[in-house]
Amino acid sequence: MVRNRRSAVLVAVAVGACLLSACGQDAQVRTASRRTKAPDGAVARPRQTPSTPPVDCTRAKCVALTFDDGPGPYTGRLLDDLAKARARATFFVLGAHVGPNAELVRRMVAEGHDVGNHTWSHPYLPRLSEAEARSEVQRTQEVVQQVAGVRPTIFRPPYGATNAQVGNAAGLPQIMWSVDPMDWRRPDAARTTQVVLRDTRPGSIVLLHDVKEASVAAVPGILAQLSGRGYRFVTVSELFNGTPLQPGRLYTGREAPPVRERAEDAGGTTLPATRTSRGTSTTSPVRRRTVSTSPVHDSRTPTTSLYPPVGSRRRSETRSPTSACEMETTSRAAKRADMWRPPSRMDISLPQY
Repeated sequence: MVRNRRSAVLVAVAVGACLLSACGQDAQVRTASRRTKAPDGAVARPRQTPSTPPVDCTRAKCVALTFDDGPGPYTGRLLDDLAKARARATFFVLGAHVGPNAELVRRMVAEGHDVGNHTWSHPYLPRLSEAEARSEVQRTQEVVQQVAGVRPTIFRPPYGATNAQVGNAAGLPQIMWSVDPMDWRRPDAARTTQVVLRDTRPGSIVLLHDVKEASVAAVPGILAQLSGRGYRFVTVSELFNGTPLQPGRLYTGREAPPVRERAEDAGGTTLPATRTSRGTSTTSPVRRRTVSTSPVHDSRTPTTSLYPPVGSRRRSETRSPTSACEMETTSRAAKRADMWRPPSRMDISLPQY
C-alpha cells in the first residue's frame, strides 16, 4: 500500500512538472512571435540599438556615405558590409522600391541608419506641378512609415534637380552632396574607390548608389581606407547634429572642425586650418565643403555653399570651362538659372542620380 502511494505521488509530480514546462515553452513561443512579427504579417528582425555610440562631428572627422535609388538586389550585401565595419550610412529610398523590399528598410532602421526620401518614382521634379511633386514625396513618406515605423526627415531630389517650387513641395531639408564618383555612369569599383578617397574631406557627403553592384563592391575598400585615416562614418542626421536643418534649404556637407588636417586628407603636406568668412579653409588649394545657408526659394540670397544655384553666382565667381565639351554642357546648365548644380567635374544635363 505504501509503495502504491509513493508511486502515485511520484507520477503526480512528474505530470505537474511536464505541464509547467509545456506552459512555459508556449509562453516563450508566443512572446517571440510578438517580437518578430511585422505589421504586415512578415517576419522582421528585432529592433536593435546602433552598434556604435553617437559621434560628435564638431570634433571628429566625420563623413556621411549616402546611397540613392534603393533598396535593390545589392542592398542586403551593403548592409552586411556596413555592419562588419560598424559604420552607419544614409539611404535615400524610392517609394516604389520600399514595399517589395520592406525587410531591408526595417533592417536599415534597426541597425541605426538614416532613411531619407528620394520620391516615389524618380521623376524630374522641376517639370512637374507643385501638387504632383508633393504627391511624389508624400507617397514615399507614407510607405516608409507604414513599413518601418519612421517618417523620413530629409529629402534628396532626383538628379539633384530642384528649384523654389520643388523645395516648397517637399517641405524637407534637401540633402545634396560634395563627393560624386559618378558611379552611375562608370560602374567600376576601383575607380569609385579612388575618387571617393581622393575627394573626401571632414564633413563630406558622398553620393553612391546601392542599386549598382560595382558601387556596393567598392564600399569595403572605402570603409577600410578612410577608417585608417581616422574618419568616422555617420548618418546625415549625425553629421549635422546640433545644426537645425531648415525645410527647403540645400545642404552639401558640414563645415570641418578647425583642426590640423592630416597629410592624407589634403593630398600633401599637413597645413594648419584657419577661419575665414566663408568657413574653414587651409592654405592648401583644397576647397572646403560647407553647409549651405541659402534658402532655395530665394536664389538672390548670398550663399556659403560650395555649389550655389547657377543664377546666384557673380561673374567673378563663375568657374571657367576647361574644355570645349564642358563649355557646351555648362551653357546648357546655365539655362537652368534656378537650379542647383551638382558638384561633378562636368555638368550633365540629366545625370542618372
